[in-house]
Amino acid sequence: MIEAGNLVDRMGIISFTVASQSLEGVLREMNADTILAIAHQALAKAELHAPAELQGAFIAAGHAFDAFAAVGKALGTATADVFIVDPFADAKLLTDYAVLAPEAVSIRVLSEGTYSKSLEPAAQHWRQQMKQPLDVRVPARSASSATRAANRRKPLIGRGFSRFPQAQEIARHQVVWS
Repeated sequence: MIEAGNLVDRMGIISFTVASQSLEGVLREMNADTILAIAHQALAKAELHAPAELQGAFIAAGHAFDAFAAVGKALGTATADVFIVDPFADAKLLTDYAVLAPEAVSIRVLSEGTYSKSLEPAAQHWRQQMKQPLDVRVPARSASSATRAANRRKPLIGRGFSRFPQAQEIARHQVVWS
């Protein structure tokens, strides 16, 4: 809470303290909501002071529309290629997100064997109807196993939309794609 002092006013700190000490009983849900509201307020203030390239990068868990809007905003800025990495990719990835990319942009999707069986039929329909080129790849299991062993049992392509990948993960995704 020391670091949060600049992001949360004195009343927020007091409210947070009281709510966090009262997470049992009939007021549990109300106090949990209070804690979340204060945390989101602090994150919003922190984001205002973040470098421009990081602003908008944090999406609070459970805020599906915020995630949708942030991904849509990012996809809308693409000029040549969109590379989506999601081990659990399904048709919804195409119907809800890929369609937000500009028409002149090609779409690449890298998934794992855990992908939904709805992805391939959706990709086939996409190719029949949409102008944008679409390439969906699922690495062979042997390549996946070799990559995991080389990377100390890390997942081959990460955790999809649950978090943004680090630079070394992006480089690894590009190698798997090749």
